Amino acid sequence: MDGQGHGTMLSLYGWHGVLCTVLCASRQVNAVMGNEMEIEISHNLHGDRGRYWAQIAPGYEAEMTYHYRGPDVIVIDHTYVPPAYEGQGVGLELVRRGVADARGKGLKIVPQCPFVAALFRRYEEWKDVLAA
Repeated sequence: MDGQGHGTMLSLYGWHGVLCTVLCASRQVNAVMGNEMEIEISHNLHGDRGRYWAQIAPGYEAEMTYHYRGPDVIVIDHTYVPPAYEGQGVGLELVRRGVADARGKGLKIVPQCPFVAALFRRYEEWKDVLAA
């Protein structure tokens, strides 16, 4: 992190040796008992499929996946947070990151995942990236 909240861009070889772009950023989220934990949210894009994920503890990973529907629309189709970390804001942070990235790239989002659809109903400020 650069102190301004911006992540670092890294190029790594991903699945089957294909060059993938990975973006990393850290955010603090509420954890059990009101404590805070810092998570690093990473992003990987392979072809028309993408994935945001956070290693929230050793052996515990949260994720949000999406795929492109045309050049300017992504469909968020899945989120998962380990049961021990549900309700701690991890899923929300993954979605916030996806919304911010979509907004920055001029993309629209179809919230196919029920959790993401519920968040889009809650956060009016995300309407600008909601696909019609």
